[in-house]
Amino acid sequence: MVVHKPEGEIIPPSVVTRAAELAAWYSDARNAARVEVHLCPASEVRKPHRAPPVLVELGKYRSVKVTPRPFEPDPE
Repeated sequence: MVVHKPEGEIIPPSVVTRAAELAAWYSDARNAARVEVHLCPASEVRKPHRAPPVLVELGKYRSVKVTPRPFEPDPE
């Protein structure tokens, strides 16, 4: 999942947590109680030479543990 960050701004922790919950929901770990999700800037994501399209290497990253949660539209 990608969260756009305007230059010079900080992403609020609630946005980071919600994005991690959605990423965990759309992964194979959807039914797990807690899932570890790695967070890193897009500039730190690299594809190794001759690796399959789904395999990437992360440079600097941090991890958060979240409970997978599906998308829920805002009630209007």
